[in-house]
Amino acid sequence: MDFTGPGFEQDEHGAYLRFDDKAQVVFDEWYGELMTKLEGDDHPVLLEHMGKYRSLMPSLALIFHLVEVADGVAQAGPVS
Repeated sequence: MDFTGPGFEQDEHGAYLRFDDKAQVVFDEWYGELMTKLEGDDHPVLLEHMGKYRSLMPSLALIFHLVEVADGVAQAGPVS
């Protein structure tokens, strides 16, 4: 399937959206803090639970972005 439109990029694995520059900075800071916590000595169950946040946060950001685009609040393009 061929996706075209503002912000969509495509490679051999399929189509995808990226964070915009500002959101990428926020994500990088958040991700760095999460990885530091995951290297800590907390209980293994807690570390395993927090490890799932690596994909949860960007997934939620994409869902919220798509809802805002569908609602007309945001423009199609990179995830903000």
